[in-house]
Amino acid sequence: MKEIRVSIHRGTPGNGFIQNYTVEASDGMSVMDVLKKIYMEQDQTLAYFSHEACHQKACGKCLIKLNGRVCLACGEPVKDDVLEIAPWKDDIVRDLICR
Repeated sequence: MKEIRVSIHRGTPGNGFIQNYTVEASDGMSVMDVLKKIYMEQDQTLAYFSHEACHQKACGKCLIKLNGRVCLACGEPVKDDVLEIAPWKDDIVRDLICR
C-alpha cells in the first residue's frame, strides 16, 4: 500500500473548488477504485459516474481528465503518487458528472 494525494475539481458551473484527499492505494487499483474509495470512506458527497455493470472500458460514461489528459476512470491504472482529477469537459452537472 502507498499513500497518494488526490485533488478533485468539484462543484457546479460557476461554483467550483478543489478538494484534496489522501488515499491508501494498492497495486492494481484503477482511478475508479480511488474515486470509489474516497466516496465510501471519506466523502459521500462526491459525484462521479460509476456503473457497476460496466467497469470494462465499454460504456465511456466515466470519462475524466486525469493530470490534464482525458481517460476512462475504470480503465486507468493508478501510476502516480499525485492525481489531479477534473471533469472531462466544460458542460458540468456537478463534480465529475458531465452532460
